[in-house]
Amino acid sequence: MSKTQPDISIIIVQYHAKEVLFNCIKSIIISSPKMAYEIIIIDNDEIGIIEKDLKKISSTIRYIKSPKNGGFGAGINLGAKHARGKYICMLNPDMLVVNNTIDRLYEFTNKQKNAGIISAVMLDKQSTMPEKLGGTILTPIKAIFAFSFINKLFPKNIIAKKFWVNNWDVKSAKQATSVPLGAAILKKSVFDEIGGFDENFFLYYEDFDLCNRVEEIGYKNYLYKNARIIHLGGKGGTEDVKNISDVIRKSRFYYFKKHFGIIPAILTEMILRISKYTVLFALIFAFSIFLLFYHLSSLMMFIGDQGFFYLSARDIFLTGHIPLVGITSSHTWLHQGPLWTYMLAMALWISHFNPVSGAFLTAGIGVITVWLVYKVGSEMFSQRIGLIASLLYATSPLTIFFARMPYHTSPIAPLTLLLFYFLYKWINGYRYGFPLIMLLLALLYNFETATFMLFPIVVLVLLYGIV
Repeated sequence: MSKTQPDISIIIVQYHAKEVLFNCIKSIIISSPKMAYEIIIIDNDEIGIIEKDLKKISSTIRYIKSPKNGGFGAGINLGAKHARGKYICMLNPDMLVVNNTIDRLYEFTNKQKNAGIISAVMLDKQSTMPEKLGGTILTPIKAIFAFSFINKLFPKNIIAKKFWVNNWDVKSAKQATSVPLGAAILKKSVFDEIGGFDENFFLYYEDFDLCNRVEEIGYKNYLYKNARIIHLGGKGGTEDVKNISDVIRKSRFYYFKKHFGIIPAILTEMILRISKYTVLFALIFAFSIFLLFYHLSSLMMFIGDQGFFYLSARDIFLTGHIPLVGITSSHTWLHQGPLWTYMLAMALWISHFNPVSGAFLTAGIGVITVWLVYKVGSEMFSQRIGLIASLLYATSPLTIFFARMPYHTSPIAPLTLLLFYFLYKWINGYRYGFPLIMLLLALLYNFETATFMLFPIVVLVLLYGIV
């Protein structure tokens, strides 16, 4: 590695990818690029533990510990600030450089007028070239037909075919707006001109954004088939990122919002989120609505204790007095909270005092609870678990019975579910988890005094955390 002013700065952002990173660096050195180059490692790990090992590979590697894990784009931006080369080569840690790939990228970029981003073709471990190498500009319509369930149903649809650049379309080099950035080169002056990566992207879709912005200022991006690199795949650290699905959705929504506006972004995201799980849950959700609302006005359950709540809610309008406590419990000295009385009074007022309105309210709460079961189950466990749990809850005779009966116990199920969800979030570091848990405990106790039994569970978790 030359100690002179480098022609190219190779920037690698690593996160939990120590083993493949070292192999990547060694492959660069073994390939012996002809031009002067430098290797800059941006370490996004929580604790920097690789610097000494890097120096064993080469004392000239420049190691930079990122102050925080801001994702791929922020890491490249940090590396670019320290880069001394005329060109920047972005390289993922799970890549292996073969032959003279870096030389070829460098030479092609020098020869090509208005060169923007030049991307190498990534091969798998068997040195097989993927069918899809890149694409045209990513628009909402193209995303819907190329990335959604539509593409699974109709994989040869014309819009998706026009979006992708396939390997048979590339003889030597092929102009393409969207090129992969796992092994790509561009002039540092171009990178600086567009302001580098937009750091609102943590991971994913930052490549589409950067490629778009490079072409918007007059440069052309290319896939260069003569420059090839082996992509090990799935070992670059992204598999260790928490809630990776949420990260992808957030980046995707931000990309479409930034380039096409809020309404197209919302509509695109809604369609892209449709999967076999969402379709199956939609059927469960619809079935739940049917079970909870079918002939509700004629089959609504009503018991004597409900009458006390109805009278209390009615009296708010007759006397103008808003009670600070609810009706008495089975122990007459102990009152229930007034929240259910308030909710029931609002339902009666909206419906012009139709007595069935209370049942419509609790049935609505039941439907919302089915959705909560699916969402919480999916996040805490998996979409499959969320789907099974929502099906069991939606079809349980006991939950259907109580959801169709306008009673103060109806809100307990969704509130308890949220209590355990935020308990889970709090254990996993969510800073607002504890106050939300306290709020939910207070609400539960207001609806039903017996829910006090949930408080010791929270106390035990708190003590466990302190100890």
